[in-house]
Amino acid sequence: MKYAPVFFICSLMLMSCVAKNQPAIQYQARDYFILMNAIQLMEMDHLGNIYIADEKNRVNKFDSTGLLQYNVVNNSLGDIHSMDVGNPFKIMLFYRDQQTILLLDNTLSEIQRFRLANWQLQDVTAACLSPDNALWLFDGTKNTLIKMNHAGMPIQTSDPFDIIRPPSARPDYIYDTDHFLILKEQGKPIAVFNDFGNYLNSLPFDDELFSFMNDRIIRTDGTSLAIYNLPEGEIITSIDLKEGIGKGRVMIYRNQLYGVDEKGVWMVPFSVSGGR
Repeated sequence: MKYAPVFFICSLMLMSCVAKNQPAIQYQARDYFILMNAIQLMEMDHLGNIYIADEKNRVNKFDSTGLLQYNVVNNSLGDIHSMDVGNPFKIMLFYRDQQTILLLDNTLSEIQRFRLANWQLQDVTAACLSPDNALWLFDGTKNTLIKMNHAGMPIQTSDPFDIIRPPSARPDYIYDTDHFLILKEQGKPIAVFNDFGNYLNSLPFDDELFSFMNDRIIRTDGTSLAIYNLPEGEIITSIDLKEGIGKGRVMIYRNQLYGVDEKGVWMVPFSVSGGR
């Protein structure tokens, strides 16, 4: 599965739960409010907007209720490898096969395009936007993590990965949280870097079934939901799901759980009961 970094808003009552109390989530049946059976990518910004890339590489923007707002398709660049919606006013699409990055505004209109070959980069495997609107790239030729400005000039460069040896040695995805960079190679543990590009540690999550809420990692196995801190990866909240929702990646916005499966995007209203 292809996922890019996301910043999600969770209600204070969820963040106040502690692991030892194991509060239960009371919720209704799933509401499939976006029916689409060929979703390739799904992300959600901190305003509750939902972005979906379908099998035709069309990007659709919905509000949190499932109302379609905008869509756009670019048939000349092939498959969208990753989508970064951390800044809802500057959406990043990375076309890895074409080594091209598009920036879109909040109406999905193109505002900038970067052909990485023009920067003498031929093997960029992962990319994301930083909060200051620079670009984080992994250069597979030099095995380094690079932060670049929009003129293609390096701002920061990590030590070569064959020296620092992070577990994701050739990352497929880069996620920029508030204060940390997460690098993820499919099937490999997470590598955590600081926002200066220095390697800190690894976390033993070798699948892609996670999302972010500021400097927190959200994971679920279908019957429980856990939130971990960064960079240590210590569990800070563990919540039983009273009825299983199936194993998959979930996102949190206000008092809703959001997820995607073969039917489309579902939403589950929830409230947190007291500890058991």
